[in-house]
Amino acid sequence: MCGIGGLLDLSGQGRIPDIALLENMANAMFHRGPDEDGFYIDKGIALISRRLNIMDPQNGKQPVVSNDKNIYAVYNGEIFNYQNIRNTLNSKGVKFFSECDSELIPHLWLEFKSKMWEQINGQFATAVWDSRLNVLSLARDQFGIAPLFYGIIDKWLVFGSEIRVLLATGLFPIQQDPKAISQYTTFFCLPSSRTMFQGIKSLSPGSYLLIKQTSSAFFEFNEVRFINNKAYPENRFTKNIESKLVEELNTILLESVRKRLMGDCDVGAFLSGGVDSSILAAMANMYMDKPLRTYTISINHGGLDEAGLAAKTSKSLGLNGSILNLSQSEVMDAYPDLIRVAEAPVFDLSCAAVMLQARRVRDDGIRVMLAGEGADELFGGYPWHKISKFTSFLNQPNFDIQQGIVCRMLIETGLKACGVGKPDYHRFQRMADLSGGLTGWNQVHGFIILCMQQFMCADFLSTISDYEPYEDIGLNSSWLKGLSRFNRELEMSQHVQLPGLLLSSKGDRVNMNSSVEARYPFLDSNLVDFASKLHEDYKLNGYVGKYLLRKVAEKWLPKATAWRRKAMFRAPFESFSFSKPSGYVEFLLSKECIDKTMIFDYSKISKALQDLRTLDSIKMQRVLPRKRCIEIGLASVLSIQCWHYTFIVKSAFSAIP
Repeated sequence: MCGIGGLLDLSGQGRIPDIALLENMANAMFHRGPDEDGFYIDKGIALISRRLNIMDPQNGKQPVVSNDKNIYAVYNGEIFNYQNIRNTLNSKGVKFFSECDSELIPHLWLEFKSKMWEQINGQFATAVWDSRLNVLSLARDQFGIAPLFYGIIDKWLVFGSEIRVLLATGLFPIQQDPKAISQYTTFFCLPSSRTMFQGIKSLSPGSYLLIKQTSSAFFEFNEVRFINNKAYPENRFTKNIESKLVEELNTILLESVRKRLMGDCDVGAFLSGGVDSSILAAMANMYMDKPLRTYTISINHGGLDEAGLAAKTSKSLGLNGSILNLSQSEVMDAYPDLIRVAEAPVFDLSCAAVMLQARRVRDDGIRVMLAGEGADELFGGYPWHKISKFTSFLNQPNFDIQQGIVCRMLIETGLKACGVGKPDYHRFQRMADLSGGLTGWNQVHGFIILCMQQFMCADFLSTISDYEPYEDIGLNSSWLKGLSRFNRELEMSQHVQLPGLLLSSKGDRVNMNSSVEARYPFLDSNLVDFASKLHEDYKLNGYVGKYLLRKVAEKWLPKATAWRRKAMFRAPFESFSFSKPSGYVEFLLSKECIDKTMIFDYSKISKALQDLRTLDSIKMQRVLPRKRCIEIGLASVLSIQCWHYTFIVKSAFSAIP
C-alpha cells in the first residue's frame, strides 16, 4: 500500500494549494511510501501520493491519469481481481502503460462512476478527481483495511491516509473530542467516523464520499455506503453436505491466498501457530519456489509467547521461520511510540509487539505480509459466542433486562465480585436494542464499559451523558434484530472490532509505519460472501468455533494445530506493573498529569492503585476478578493519558521518563 492526500478548495475561487504545504503533507507520511512522491496540482485541487513500490516499480508513478487526461487519481492499496477488470477495460479500448493496478482507477471511473467501487475485490483507499465535472470522490474498502481521514477547515477539504497528514497543513487546531473518548471506553477502539481529534473524520468502511461543485461557491457532499447487508440463511445445518462445503471453502481460500501473493517483491507471512495464520502459511508456501518466510513474536511472558507452537508448525510445513525475541521491557518501552503511530489510545499492549515485529520485517527487506485477521469475525472464533450460547435462555423475544430478575441477579453477583457496583440498566438495554438484541457481545462489552469508565471524573461524565456511542457507529438495528443471536455477534465483531482495532492499531498503522503492507486472505470478497451463506452450525459447532475452517485446516496442518483452542494474542495487564508503577506509567498516572487532562478523578485512581497493591499480596483466586477490573480501567486511563500528552501537550511528552 501507499499513502495518499490532497486538498479541494470549497470557496469556489479556484485557489491553488501552496506547494510547500503539499510537501509537508507528503513528508508526514513518508513511511507509507519511501520510494517516490507524486503531485497533481490545478486550480482548486491537489492530489498527493507517497509510493511503496510493489507492482511495476518502473512505471507505476502516481497520480495516475486516464487516457483522455480528464480523470486523475491517487490510490493506496491492491485490487485482487485486477486482471479481470483490466481485461474488461481492454475490451472497451482502454490502453494501459503499466502493470500497476492503480492505473485501473481513472478508467473505472470513466466507465462506471460511483458504481465502480462495488466491483473491486481488494483493500483500498483512493481519491478520484473528475476535472470535467468538478467532482472529487473518496472511497474506502469494505472492511476499512486502508485508512482515510478528512476534515474541512478554512473552506478547504483536506484528506489523507493518516491524521498527521491533515495536521501537517497547520490548518487544524488540535483539540480532543470527548465523545471519541466515550466511544473508545465503550468499544476499546474507535470503529466509527469519529476520531480523537475534533474536526477530523474517518471515512466509513465500504463507503464513498462524493463532493460535487453545484455552483460557483457551493459544494454538495454525499456519503454513500456501497456494501449491502449480508443475507444470512435460515436453512438448517445438514451433515451430508459438509464434505462439499469443505472443498468449496478450501478452493476459495486457496485462490484468495494466491491472489495476495501478486507483486514484484518478496512476500512473507505472520505466523502465530494458531489455525488462521498456519493455514495461510501452508497454502502460500505451496506457491513458492523457495520456503515461505514467516515471522513469529516470542516474549517469555504470558499470552505474548507464540514461539513454541509456531516452531512446530514451521517445521512440519518446511517454512523459513524467524523468531523475534523481545523482552517485556522492550514492548513496554515501545508503547508510547505505538500511541504516536496509531494516533489514538490503544488498549492492547501486544500491538506494540506487532509494531516492533514490522520493523524486523522491513529490515529483512520484506514488503508484503499475509495476516490471519478476519477468520474469527467470519467463522465465529471469539469467546463471547460461547458465552452467548451458554446464556441462550436469556434470548427471549422483546427481552427487557430491567424485568429479567435472573439476568440481573447474575450480572450483579458478577459485578459485585469485581467491585464496580450496579450497572446502568437503562443504558445496557439501549445498547442491546441498538445492536438488535441481547448477545454475548453486549454482555462482554457492557462489563468492559464499567471497567474503563470507573475512573472518570463527574465533570467529564456530565459532558458525555447525552451521548450513546452505539448510535454513532452506523448499525442497522432493525436488520440486526431479524438475525439470529450468533449472526448479530458476527456483525458486531466485523463492524466494530475488525476495523476499529485489528485492521488499524494491530494492522495498517503499525505495519505501514515500517513500510510493510499486510494482506488479509480471509477478507476476500468471495470468501466473505461464502461465509455469510453458511449456517451458523458450520461456524460454532457445539462449543467449537470456526468448525468448517478447522475441517479445511486438517488438509494442510497437523491435527493438533487444526483443532487448537482459540488463544487471544493479548498482553497481560500485569505488564504495566500498576501495583508498582514507574517510568512513564507513574508519570502519566500522577496527580499532576491526571488533573491536567481533566478526564479522570485522581482520588479514584489513587485508591485503585492502593487496592491493587493489597490484592497483589493476597494469593487467592477470589480476588482475581477485582484485580482484572482495576487493571482494565487503569490500562484505559493510561492509554488516553498517553494520547493526550502525545498530541495535546506535545512539549510535555518529551519529559516522560
